[in-house]
Amino acid sequence: MSELLIVVAIVIVLFAVAVLSLVTIQKNLRQKELDSKAEILYVAAQNRMSELRAGGYESLYQYDENKVNGVAKVGLIPLDAPEEDAEDAITKDTLCYVVSADRVAVGKAAASVLPESSVDAELWNNHWVIEYDPESGSVYGAFYSEEEITSGDVSTTLPTYLNRMRVRQTRLRNGAKIGYYGGARVISGTTDTLKPDISIDNREKLTATFYCNNPYADELTFNIKVSDGQNEYVKVVKYSELRQLNSKTWYYTWVMDSLESEKTRFYNQTDHKLACGTDITVTLSVESQNANVDGKSYTRKTNSLFRYAEDTPAGTALIAYGRHLQNLDEASHVSDTITGAVQVSDLSFADDTADNEDWYSFYGDTFTPITNKNLKSYDGYSEVDNVKLYSSISNLHITKAAQNGDAGLFSTFNGEIKNVTLTGMRIDNGGQNVGALIGSVSDTVKITNTRVYLSSKKGDLVDIETVDSPEKVKPWLEGKVVGGLIGMVTETGSVSVTDSSASTVIRADGAAGGLIGAVYHAATITDSYADCYLTAARTGGLIAKAEGGSEVAATGTSITLKDFYAAGYQTATVDAFGLVGGSNVIATGGYSACVYNVGENAKVHST
Repeated sequence: MSELLIVVAIVIVLFAVAVLSLVTIQKNLRQKELDSKAEILYVAAQNRMSELRAGGYESLYQYDENKVNGVAKVGLIPLDAPEEDAEDAITKDTLCYVVSADRVAVGKAAASVLPESSVDAELWNNHWVIEYDPESGSVYGAFYSEEEITSGDVSTTLPTYLNRMRVRQTRLRNGAKIGYYGGARVISGTTDTLKPDISIDNREKLTATFYCNNPYADELTFNIKVSDGQNEYVKVVKYSELRQLNSKTWYYTWVMDSLESEKTRFYNQTDHKLACGTDITVTLSVESQNANVDGKSYTRKTNSLFRYAEDTPAGTALIAYGRHLQNLDEASHVSDTITGAVQVSDLSFADDTADNEDWYSFYGDTFTPITNKNLKSYDGYSEVDNVKLYSSISNLHITKAAQNGDAGLFSTFNGEIKNVTLTGMRIDNGGQNVGALIGSVSDTVKITNTRVYLSSKKGDLVDIETVDSPEKVKPWLEGKVVGGLIGMVTETGSVSVTDSSASTVIRADGAAGGLIGAVYHAATITDSYADCYLTAARTGGLIAKAEGGSEVAATGTSITLKDFYAAGYQTATVDAFGLVGGSNVIATGGYSACVYNVGENAKVHST
């Protein structure tokens, strides 16, 4: 009997040990599952914030002191923060967080940081907290639970409670109820699998930063593959070229496209192997010298020259930054499959002293008029996330004309331009043919709902150095033949202008027109006006010089005006015309109301 009792006692002890082991295994598996789900949330939130930042929608997740949008400060240094981070953004108290409780509330940042479509419904509908730095647009960490996330103690704040949950053993002791993932910042000495990551900044430069953990501090090799779907370019980055982020993470930064020189353009950086302006896939594969460490790869998508969006129509370039706009020019080697462009945010070329990564900080006054024979449309109207937006281009400054002497936003164009607003446009010493929108037209152009103003406020003359007489007003557009919209329409060109206007200051050596400098073929102007300061040998309220070519002259009509007016000041040394300087004009429903200041031998033609 005593021996039987001993055997039973041993069996009970073994059973208890087995049960405890089984519970431990289950808890570890449960914790691993929760951490994996937190990682999915982390990646989805980072991708979303990168999209918002690229599209100029950083305001959707910025910290509001009134906390109207639900963004709160973390207010402490995370336990897993490397020293570099602790001394940088975190000690400057920029780290913020949003909670899942605000995911369906109107005006809350949580819905923008992690929208419902970004992850599976099961994850999105449960409980989560996303930590991020609004200044850099980088996600710091993600917490996930199938139960409500709360400290359970009114004396303990949620950030303080979650800070303890960054430690895996603490999460296990807590019952494996909360998952956590901290991206490249998670330090783990037990992993034997590489975890590469890619961060892409597609703004005034296209910059890709490649990260990977280094479990055993061995030499890593970064293999970067860029593909346009047809061809690929491979860049091998050796260990000596990598930089250390912290004790366990290494990184490499590649500026893939910049306008600083020909060498820094995407076309040359990829050895002319890839189509420019099309969507590209960037893959990072990392290898370690240590045979016990498994290699791994990670992939991101972007556009080489323009803004990236998954639903972009084929052949369309999205314009969100000045670099995107300049890349429409053929100097970028933009693919001939790009035939249209849509502007999706306001563009400013002024010097923003608060931003050292704006256009002016990188490139100064270096914009070159766009020449692209394949581009057939440019539209300043867009709809992004159900938001209708009419975008503007402000303070664009061209200091030298293109080689053919034509200067404007486009040196020449063939197709349709609509919904464009140019404010503060300046062209100094523009050369032969100058227009705020187009230098010269030799084909068929349709312009609709386009405006040219002196500054961002309609009709604002504050920045103009005025003196006693209007002929000395500071010019904003200069050249030989200049128009508020178009410099010249050649003998093979035809222009239709509808619902458009120009209000600027023009000085020309030859002819200056409120809308068009000179027309040698045909132009139709409807529901449009000009209100400009004009100084030249020959001025015209709408068109300074209209001389129809042989084909047009045979029909007896070269210029058609309907529902229009011209106003402003004209200073001429030879001829001043209230409307159009030329014959073959049919005009209905319009008038001229200009003030003339001409030389002694000059002639004034009030209409």
